[in-house]
Amino acid sequence: MRCRRARSGQSTSEMMMLISVIVIAIVAAAYIMIPTFQDGVQDLANDVSYILSSGDTLVPPTGGS
Repeated sequence: MRCRRARSGQSTSEMMMLISVIVIAIVAAAYIMIPTFQDGVQDLANDVSYILSSGDTLVPPTGGS
């Protein structure tokens, strides 16, 4: 007769490995996307600065996509 606790421990270990893989994937994706996000925020800051300084609501293109 097998012990049920061993199965419970195995399930817990498998769940922790799955969570670890998901966390690593999220960290890797964030690491890859941070420069793009920072560029977008900088473009937005430049646009807001231009609007506030000139009073013009038509913002010239900044070369972004």
